[in-house]
Amino acid sequence: MARTEGETTRVNIHFDAGWENALFLRGDCAPFSWEKGVTCTWTPGNIWTYEWEMHQPALEFKVLQNDSLWSAGSNYQIRRGETRHIYPFFKEGSGLLERFHYFDTPIIVYLPPGYEENAARSYPVCYMHDGQNLFDPEASFQGVAWDVHQTISALVLSDLMEGIIAVGIFNRGVARIHDYTPSFDPSFGDEGAGGGADTYAKLVIEEIKPFIDERYRTKPGPANTGLLGSSLGGLVSLYMARSRPDVFGKVASLSSSFWWNGQNLIRQITHEREYVPIKIYLDSGGKESWRNTLEMYRALIACGYEPGVDLTCGIAPSHSHTERCWAERLHLPLTFLFPPKVRATADLPEEQHKRSTAQVAVG
Repeated sequence: MARTEGETTRVNIHFDAGWENALFLRGDCAPFSWEKGVTCTWTPGNIWTYEWEMHQPALEFKVLQNDSLWSAGSNYQIRRGETRHIYPFFKEGSGLLERFHYFDTPIIVYLPPGYEENAARSYPVCYMHDGQNLFDPEASFQGVAWDVHQTISALVLSDLMEGIIAVGIFNRGVARIHDYTPSFDPSFGDEGAGGGADTYAKLVIEEIKPFIDERYRTKPGPANTGLLGSSLGGLVSLYMARSRPDVFGKVASLSSSFWWNGQNLIRQITHEREYVPIKIYLDSGGKESWRNTLEMYRALIACGYEPGVDLTCGIAPSHSHTERCWAERLHLPLTFLFPPKVRATADLPEEQHKRSTAQVAVG
């Protein structure tokens, strides 16, 4: 059998190993093996490189420090002729949480595994509403938190999503309805309510986002900036993303209150039929107002969104309108909106597989 012609293949490893250390590669076929590593070459900028003529279609590899300490996460893949840029880290951990009170409402910032260890990497950011429900059961509604930090860390370490910075923005209690609704609903309560979404968006865009981009290593453009929320938080997320695609390029709306003001946002999108270049995740539980979610899904398709590409929607038949259910589905929007840049070979963890089967995708 004739040997396949080789192509120049290259791995660039961005990591400051320190003057006393070196980086190695091990892999599943020549020129690598799993028993002994090959030494990478240091270049200015703390980029370690290895280049070879690759004959097989693809191989798996792993980065090691001093050929003894394995990098965190699953194996990388590379195809013949590719150049891969890798940003490894070696301490698995569960990320870091930092809290600030500089705004009208507190925020909690989650930094993913490897953020402190590898200063060469910058990260996408996802701004999440109802921040008190995301990380701490003691602060959360009815004592159940989403455990955002644990879910993202597990997905990152399994190479099922890209590492991201998550910013949990606390709601303002009694002002939540006003902040999270794009229109005034005269039929809500005794005197009507709502309509403060533009003011809330201004807080996020003009105060919180600049603070995050200045303090942390972010990728600030819209392609790497997302919004995520549930219930009224899902409503305001979609409204903000479609209103400001120059800022937000990804949005996840879980169990959204699209019924607000006589389905005003659905009616508006249906009437305008405008395609806004953002990536959208929608879902609902089967034991809540899922029909409104499907109506929004159909309205977005009519605008030109393509199911499975820049739009997806699903119904979790056994789920209700609760923090616990949103926590169980959180991995779905995260992996859709922030897929891994370099996909590894790890299978879906058993627990995540169990969770994902709870949702029946409709597009």
